[in-house]
Amino acid sequence: MKKTVVALCLTMVMSPLVFADAPVTDMSTPEQSSTEPTLQQKAQTMEKDVKQKAEVAGQDVTQKTHQVITQTEKSVKKWKAESATKSHKMIKAVQADLKELGYKVGQIDGMIGAKTKAAIRKFQADHHQTSDGQITQKLKNTLQKVKATLSGQSSNEQSSQ
Repeated sequence: MKKTVVALCLTMVMSPLVFADAPVTDMSTPEQSSTEPTLQQKAQTMEKDVKQKAEVAGQDVTQKTHQVITQTEKSVKKWKAESATKSHKMIKAVQADLKELGYKVGQIDGMIGAKTKAAIRKFQADHHQTSDGQITQKLKNTLQKVKATLSGQSSNEQSSQ
């Protein structure tokens, strides 16, 4: 009985080894010609095509993103330069208006220094505005109204003399 069990075990162990050396036969269907690509070859070709298209698309996206970033950076620089120039001119105009109205702004240089801030606060307080030293549209409008009122009074004084 022991011999039978041993023989059976050897057969089970050896049978895969015997078949492992057997030649693999072509599993393709008889109607498939040798020049026609197999399903696996078609899949590989499609995979290569998709990878190539994805790579090209990725490069296109990267290039377009770079172009957009570069254009945006240029636009921001230009906007900052224009904004700084406009801001500088606007500050100079406010300083000139305040000086014309008798407020001590220091030098009219387009910079908001301590004297300009103090003059803006004083003007704001004199005209019942929040005294924060900030140049706002309300401040600019009030400056224009006060200047217009004063120029109207001075022209009336000149005509009555």
